[in-house]
Amino acid sequence: MKKQEPILKTVAKGVAAGVAGTAAMTVSSTIEQRLRKRPPSTAPADAAAKVLHIKAFHSDESKNRFSNAVHWGYGTAWGVNRALLSRFVSPPVASGAQHLPEVQVAVD
Repeated sequence: MKKQEPILKTVAKGVAAGVAGTAAMTVSSTIEQRLRKRPPSTAPADAAAKVLHIKAFHSDESKNRFSNAVHWGYGTAWGVNRALLSRFVSPPVASGAQHLPEVQVAVD
């Protein structure tokens, strides 16, 4: 990322990178899911539901759609975060922040 480029260009690059990374992860996890013959993961929906205080979903289909939306939104947002950190701090810090273990935050 070039610091002199417009901020919108930096954000657009981050969105593109986040979508590409999320797509790659989705392909690999879908292949693994089919090979193991397991149902789709609802972990993204479960985590977001806890934070947003969602008690229940109308159906498994609605939970799966919500899970998919959270998965893509979270992955894309990380692309933007990484692009902005790279621009305003440094590329090594951006890479480190992206690859450090996630911190669990209690939400009660």
